[in-house]
Amino acid sequence: MPRCCTDRVKPLATILFVVVLAAVCTPVAAAASSVYGRVVDPNGMPLPGVTMTLIPSTVGDSSLTTLTDEAGAYRVEAAPGLYRITAELAGFAPVSRGEFALGDAPLLIELSLSLAAFGERVTVIAAPAVAMLAAPAPDAPVTITRQVLVSAMLPNSQYDDVLPLMPNVIRGADGLISVAGARASQGTLLVNGVNQTDPITGGAGVMLPIEAVDAVQVYAGNFPAAFGRATGGVTSVVTHAGADTVHVAANSFFPRLLFADGGIHGVEFWEPNGIVSGPFVTGRAHYEQALSYRYDRNRFETLSGPQEDRFTALLSWTQIDLQVSPGHHLTATVSADPQHTDRANVTAFTPAETVPSLEQGGWSATFADRAVIGDASTLELRGSMLRTKLRVTPHGAADYMLGHDATHGNYFDDLSLDGQRTELAAVYTSTAVLHHLLTIGVSVGHAALDGTDASRPVDLLRSDDTLSRRITFGPATTVVASTAEIGGYAQDTWTAASWMTLSTGVRFDRATAATAATVHPRFGVTITPAHRRTSVSGSIGLFADKLQLEALAFPSFPLRSVQQFDRAGMPEGPASVFVNRVDGRLRTPSATRWEVGIDQRYEAGWLAHLKYQERRGRDEGVVTPVGDGALVLSSTGASIARSLEITGGYRAPRAGHQWYVSYVRSSTQGDLNNVDAIAGPFKESFVQPDAVGPLPTDVPHRLLAWALIALPARVTVAPFLELRRGFPYSAIDDDWVYSGARDNFRLPLAASFDLYVNTIVHLPHRLPDARIGLKIYNLAGHVARDVQRDIARPDFGTTYNSLPRDFSFVFELLWGHR
Repeated sequence: MPRCCTDRVKPLATILFVVVLAAVCTPVAAAASSVYGRVVDPNGMPLPGVTMTLIPSTVGDSSLTTLTDEAGAYRVEAAPGLYRITAELAGFAPVSRGEFALGDAPLLIELSLSLAAFGERVTVIAAPAVAMLAAPAPDAPVTITRQVLVSAMLPNSQYDDVLPLMPNVIRGADGLISVAGARASQGTLLVNGVNQTDPITGGAGVMLPIEAVDAVQVYAGNFPAAFGRATGGVTSVVTHAGADTVHVAANSFFPRLLFADGGIHGVEFWEPNGIVSGPFVTGRAHYEQALSYRYDRNRFETLSGPQEDRFTALLSWTQIDLQVSPGHHLTATVSADPQHTDRANVTAFTPAETVPSLEQGGWSATFADRAVIGDASTLELRGSMLRTKLRVTPHGAADYMLGHDATHGNYFDDLSLDGQRTELAAVYTSTAVLHHLLTIGVSVGHAALDGTDASRPVDLLRSDDTLSRRITFGPATTVVASTAEIGGYAQDTWTAASWMTLSTGVRFDRATAATAATVHPRFGVTITPAHRRTSVSGSIGLFADKLQLEALAFPSFPLRSVQQFDRAGMPEGPASVFVNRVDGRLRTPSATRWEVGIDQRYEAGWLAHLKYQERRGRDEGVVTPVGDGALVLSSTGASIARSLEITGGYRAPRAGHQWYVSYVRSSTQGDLNNVDAIAGPFKESFVQPDAVGPLPTDVPHRLLAWALIALPARVTVAPFLELRRGFPYSAIDDDWVYSGARDNFRLPLAASFDLYVNTIVHLPHRLPDARIGLKIYNLAGHVARDVQRDIARPDFGTTYNSLPRDFSFVFELLWGHR
């Protein structure tokens, strides 16, 4: 949530002018020399284990060799001069780039290896600019590179802040990321190919320091079978790896003070973060350590007056890479991300004293051993442990009274959950069969949840402050759930001809907590005519989701009773008692997905992209109150999401400019009593019958435009514009019962415009280079976050708590920066 400082917006124009003027007038220093990039297969997938050789033109100088990592990335440090580079991997046609000049600035060389007998393709870019849209291919992802991460608006300083730059990705009103209309719990997070999904909620289980992230890819449509269980989108994060030169960066180490009422009232925002990487043993062992601390006081305008919450987080990422031999690579990582929000979920109607504190995060450790086998195969063994926690803690024991215009007392639910997942996997990749890239993998894992839940009464008040309903809960309970998981897959990419690529995969999954195993095939094709400027791609498949532990633990949560009262305060009949139970064993949620797209690439960097995709989910978890006194969780939910995306873009071949404009027309419908809403971190106390309607992140129209503009003197200007329909909401009557069709109303049009200006400057007296800049959030626009839902009130539909303007300074020291 962007930081609020509306009392200091007026001088922003002056500050911006000063920053730009200083940037233009500041001398520029040379950067460290290196050649770097990625190597991908014809399907756009990264190729690990490719031998990269940088060969100097000067007679007598030694060649430099490295291997691409699991993300297909490589980096070779070298002195300025003339070189050529080669890439070799068994089963693929080798490629080489003829003589080129390496100057003081890093040079990006991207390579695409074709399967043997179909020639080669080499792309060379003289400036660090990578297209957001991947090369046309079945299931191609949308990619956010390091260049975009550096220049993007990151209000929470997290990698997922940049995901809404992608056309079919949006951050919902709950703060969670929705991909292609799916709920956050229906996606999967991969970090360097390892599953890092939270076993409790099904959302992201790891938050990395932004300095550790090299690129982020999102598969909004279909995705390869190797990416695991998801019916929504897949987010794949690739981290940096250490190199033979030391790299150090540090930024935001000066806190921003809070000025109010004519004085200083402590620190408003502080976000020091940095990274150090380099060699333990040159050419053999490398390390990377990234740290990020964040302290943030977010302010809100509520009906009770100005309020604030306080967020703290300490994110750590440690990575060790060991090159045992040219064909044998080991990687180990450890991460930790404890996060705490004091006064979480402040809204216009819930002031700070009525909301709880929220603790999330945990730690993870992974290990990967990748070896080249023979001339055409690699084998990778992976192991991972993930531990997450969820704590919702009230700030007192006062009676919790929920009103239509104000809430009183202290939050009602005291929740403490700990989740864990342990997983082992093996992946075999082979190009032994001509024109085929075959990947086979197996995995076994175990996930478990334990904790406690205790809830106090909730009073629902009418607008005249009379009691409408009182909801009481049973005794505190112990919450437990567990499941064992086994999976296997095979994925083949076949270059049937130089103009056609076929992708076929199948995945098998079995969870002991589910009724049966699942087998889900998928198929994709890309057709590219000889001129290689127009491509048509399409895919169709069946996809299985995971079972969230919070759903499996649903019977463990306390029972509840609901007593209704008349306006005189007298009970209306007996109380209804609801126990939590599951309707038999749950089925594994699944979805049928298909998509078709056309890509047109023009001369001088222009491109156009048109894609239609559809997702039909079934067997989703839904909670429904039934007449026999129970809240029943069943696998009867369904959803359907459709979207049409039109994107136009431009990337300057040399100057580094790039811009994209996207329009998405979409529709997302489904069951609204999803288990996430009923059993998630902030529970619904009053559960009403299920209904089908627009899902909370349904946005029928969305226009997105952003750019990176490279000016002289190493100045980058990055504007970001978003226009979209408001999120849906349900009207309620004065007794808190849904009125009419659910999610039948919408918040107003949301509009925001952000701007970031930065430059890299040379500091005197042997100091390192520095990046300085200014970020202005919501420079122009209106994004309402809260609305009056009581249809009986005269202020029904009035919006509150609009997203405020904000700004932050950037000052980053760079030693040997990338």
